[in-house]
Amino acid sequence: MKKKNALTAILGAVLIASGLVMSVATRNPGPESMILINAGMAMAVMALVRHIRYGKGVEADEMTKRIAYISLAASFQITLFFLITFWWISYVFPGFFTTSQFAGIMFIEMIVANVLFRIYYSRRTERL
Repeated sequence: MKKKNALTAILGAVLIASGLVMSVATRNPGPESMILINAGMAMAVMALVRHIRYGKGVEADEMTKRIAYISLAASFQITLFFLITFWWISYVFPGFFTTSQFAGIMFIEMIVANVLFRIYYSRRTERL
């Protein structure tokens, strides 16, 4: 296992253990213990998935990194466009969006735009 994946898995296990200790040690466990357990589980699972998928091989080459950078830049531009558009809709029609609706729409849009741009740019790699 690569050092990076091993450290991520160990840190995930430490977060899980600290969340369990926190939830057992207090009478009324709050959301902090669940946050630690969830973060630890996510880190441990991602380290395991990376180890299974790549092993000791190369995780990303130069073309993959370039596609990721270009797609993130294009996704950021689209996000700015949506942000300005939604701001003007909110300015012209007050109360049209709540803050949580606005944040949810922007979050989903950023993820979808990034995925779509990665697919688009990975299909036209010869022109990058």
